[in-house]
Amino acid sequence: MYRIAHISDLHLSADDKDAEKSFRSLLQEIAEKKCGHIIITGDLINQPMISNYEFVKQIFKDANIYSRDKLTIIPGNHEIFGVADKKNGKGYLFPYVCKHLDYDMALSIFHESFKDILPENFEGAYPFLKVLHNNIVLAGFNSTMQWDSNLNPIGSNGQVNSIQNKIFANMSDELKKHKIKIALIHHHFHFEAPEYADEVHKEWLYSERFTMQLHNRNTVLNSFKAAEINCVLHGHTHFTDEYNIDGMTFYNSSGCFLPFTVDRKKYFYIFDFDDGPDFIAVKHYLNDEYGN
Repeated sequence: MYRIAHISDLHLSADDKDAEKSFRSLLQEIAEKKCGHIIITGDLINQPMISNYEFVKQIFKDANIYSRDKLTIIPGNHEIFGVADKKNGKGYLFPYVCKHLDYDMALSIFHESFKDILPENFEGAYPFLKVLHNNIVLAGFNSTMQWDSNLNPIGSNGQVNSIQNKIFANMSDELKKHKIKIALIHHHFHFEAPEYADEVHKEWLYSERFTMQLHNRNTVLNSFKAAEINCVLHGHTHFTDEYNIDGMTFYNSSGCFLPFTVDRKKYFYIFDFDDGPDFIAVKHYLNDEYGN
C-alpha cells in the first residue's frame, strides 16, 4: 500500500506566523497518517517573492519532506501573478500589475526555487511526468494563463496551451507503462459549490465564473480521457470536494487551509494505492488549534 496526501491553496507568506503554525500542524497530521508523498496543486504562496519560497522550503526541510520522492508542487496563479494589494486601497492597480508582469520570469523563479523536487530532467516545459512507487505516474500541468485583457485580465483564469497539449499527446506511450495515471492541475472543472459552502462564497464562486475559469476545459478533458487518466487533482476554489465528469473523478483539496464553508473546517484528501489500478480516497479533517 502506498499513501499520497493532496493539499492545495495554502497562500503562505513569510510574515504570517499563525499561518506558519497551521501549516506545520497540517504537515504533522499528514506525517502521522504515514503518507509517502504530498502533492500541492498550486497557490502554495500568496505573493511570488523569493523570501516566501525560502520560507516554505525551510518548513518542508524541517518536516523532512523536501525531496523529489516525497513532494510534488505545481504552480497556481498566485505563483505567477500574486494578489491585489487591497489593504492599502490599491486593488484597482492589479489589472495593470498583471499586464506588465514578466510571466516567464515569475515562472522561472518558481522553477529555480523548487528545482530540487521537480523531475530530474525538467527543463521548464509542462506537463512534466514524475513516477512514484513504480505503478503511479504524475502528470503535472501549468494551467496559469498568460495575461490577456479580455480572457485573463486579473491573472486568475486558466488555460492549458497548445504546446502543453501537444507534449501531453506525445507522452501516451510513457503513460501507458503505468497502472495509475494522475493529472495535477491548479484550475477547476466546474462551478457548482458543494452543499456545505456558505452562501457568501457560493455567490462569490458564481460571480467569479468569468475570472476563475479554465478556458479550454473541454480540450483538456478530452486529452485526459485519451490518456486514460485515473483521477485529476486540483485546487483554486477553496472547497474540498469530489465530483465526476465523463467517467473521470476529480478531487479538490483547496479547502485544506482557507476553506470557504459555513463551519470553516479544513479537509484534505488522502489516497491509498495498492499494486493494481484501484485506489481509495478518504477526506480527512484537520483539527488544528489555530483555526480560521
